[in-house]
Amino acid sequence: MKMKKLLAVLLAALMMLTLFAGCGDKSGNDSKKDDTSKSENVNEDEETTKPIDSDNQNDDNDTSSADTLRGTIVGNTYTNDFAGIKFTKHKDWTFASDADLAQLLGIVSDGFGYDFEAALEKTGSIIDVMASFPGGSPNFQVTIENLSVQSLENLTEEEYIQLLRQQVSALNSSYTFGDAYEKELCGETYTVAEASATYGTTEVLQRYYLRKQGNYMIGITMSASTENSFETMENFFE
Repeated sequence: MKMKKLLAVLLAALMMLTLFAGCGDKSGNDSKKDDTSKSENVNEDEETTKPIDSDNQNDDNDTSSADTLRGTIVGNTYTNDFAGIKFTKHKDWTFASDADLAQLLGIVSDGFGYDFEAALEKTGSIIDVMASFPGGSPNFQVTIENLSVQSLENLTEEEYIQLLRQQVSALNSSYTFGDAYEKELCGETYTVAEASATYGTTEVLQRYYLRKQGNYMIGITMSASTENSFETMENFFE
């Protein structure tokens, strides 16, 4: 099957690899840290992302808008009712700002904000949230992908992983994958694929947690340099 676009989870994985390459620079850049951290510049009770549309949050068809799909952040807690995901990060971790997420997705500000719905219509996917330890790693992202945009709505989680492996191998031959298995997060069963890759001189470990919901693939992509970090990140999820 010829893919016109990279899978959302693969894009998230590649973006996370770049954080490992820039860890040293980011940890010492105070002005960048102030710009990218949602948690440091917000009241604990303030919502920092677009709210869920309560009338449509359980609609799994392929016409959901970005407002419907996006979650909310209050203090250190992220909640996405559409995806059924809730986690509370450690206070030392930071959330990426909408400006950072928009840059990753190639969204340009119209002067009033960032049109995530346009990105959803164009690419069929959004990165809803990214959290990272100071310096950039370990880190994880939540992605939501409308499979019908690429006529992939009949894919299972296992078939999605097969496509992911094909695309990853074509882009980076250093990637190696383990066998898929199931893991429960937030009361839901996810199909998990583990991988490792070399970026420069650094070995990066990644896990892709996938759950299909209607025509959408919910993805949680975690990156770390040690196995123990995955347990730490998994424990954030409620």
